[in-house]
Amino acid sequence: MDFATFSAYGLGIGFAQAPWLTWSVSGKTDQYSPIIQFDDIKHIHMYRDANTSSILRLDYDGYVTNPYYLQYLGLTGAIVLHVQNTLQPSRDGRQMAMAERVTNISGQDLTGIYFGRQLDTYLGPRDAGLDNVPLYFSAIAQDGPREGKPQGIYFRSPTLDSPYTMQFNFNSGNGPDSWSGTHYLSGYYPDVAQINAGSGVISVAAKVNDYVTKTGYTLLDQPDNADHPNGYPVFAGPEGKGDAGDANAKPDQPIFGSGSSNTGNGPPPDDSAIIMKWSPSQVGSFKDGDSFDMSFNSSINMGTAPVVRADDTYLHVPTTATTVAIPGGVFDLNSNRAAVYYQIDGTPVTTANAGDIANKKTLYNAQYTTDPPHSDYLNFAGQITNTADLKILTDGKAHTVYLYAIDTPDSTSTVPDPYKQDIALTSNVVQVAVNKPAQVDINLVDENGAALADRW
Repeated sequence: MDFATFSAYGLGIGFAQAPWLTWSVSGKTDQYSPIIQFDDIKHIHMYRDANTSSILRLDYDGYVTNPYYLQYLGLTGAIVLHVQNTLQPSRDGRQMAMAERVTNISGQDLTGIYFGRQLDTYLGPRDAGLDNVPLYFSAIAQDGPREGKPQGIYFRSPTLDSPYTMQFNFNSGNGPDSWSGTHYLSGYYPDVAQINAGSGVISVAAKVNDYVTKTGYTLLDQPDNADHPNGYPVFAGPEGKGDAGDANAKPDQPIFGSGSSNTGNGPPPDDSAIIMKWSPSQVGSFKDGDSFDMSFNSSINMGTAPVVRADDTYLHVPTTATTVAIPGGVFDLNSNRAAVYYQIDGTPVTTANAGDIANKKTLYNAQYTTDPPHSDYLNFAGQITNTADLKILTDGKAHTVYLYAIDTPDSTSTVPDPYKQDIALTSNVVQVAVNKPAQVDINLVDENGAALADRW
């Protein structure tokens, strides 16, 4: 596996009531809502689940007792949390679920607490990889809390030096309500004390994560970067949603990073990372003894497989329609040709079974005119004109249309290395709901805003 380095910060802890920290550089000023990590961990226990051997569990007690950290958070008593982590694969083995439960055993009310994480993205062999992989919005969620919106973030190498795509799916009840793609953030290290050492007085610094600021940008890392004059994007306050709150987000839309090479001796220009946050309003009450659950899913796929998307994942088809359009696009990094297919209802299509489907129905034949690597989607109108299929889709009932793509391998001398491919690969599968009934919740209130149901 070429994911030689994929680092993550530990669980970050912040407080909505914490005082803002001020930091200035080059005439610019930032204010940070401090995020602290545990300064001590005890009672570590890692083990396999007693009933399911594929589930790995890690339990420990995390402490924040450093008086400087507690001062930053606006607290006087120590934070003590019992943390239970669970790592398990999905039933089909295509995703890995990370779940984390934190329980307040501090003996104090910690309401206002919020949690965060940073994941550093990196592709390729150690010391020769790509640390500035571009980040993109992933596919539209078909259901769940992010229904109709991108379900998370993915990244892929712009070359075949490391031919993988990694997805992060935040579309679950316990997923972070806030997430973004940004530059890797090294943190804020304010001096907090002076101590006498053998060679003289030295400063002692604290470490504070800097992905929550008043402005929604941080200047700490490369404050004079011409491409990011306001700083790198982060969360605007403890309740800021970041890219998760982008109402105009589209699948496969770039979030952060260009993939450009580093020509100097310093860090790459867009050393990318993913930040996520469970906001104070999501955590809610967190009194002594209360627990809060967090989770997200991740998966790794071959970056040489095609990717298909649909412009809309819901269609209303009138009974008088003479054609049905499902426009979208298809992308393939290294293959010059790929066919987009569709299926109406029937056995659900998956990446695993799509290749075995007999009598595939073609929606679009994609053909790149330039040599790989490719960087653009090929858009299609997606017209379904088959009489039998139109009869089904215009019957006024609810249906599901599955879209998927299979590329054409080419290992001939006309294909430059390392873009040759010996076998056909199948894309992701997009589900398009047709005539799906809409659910509307109606709440009746009086002129004072009180629910009318409360009056009877």
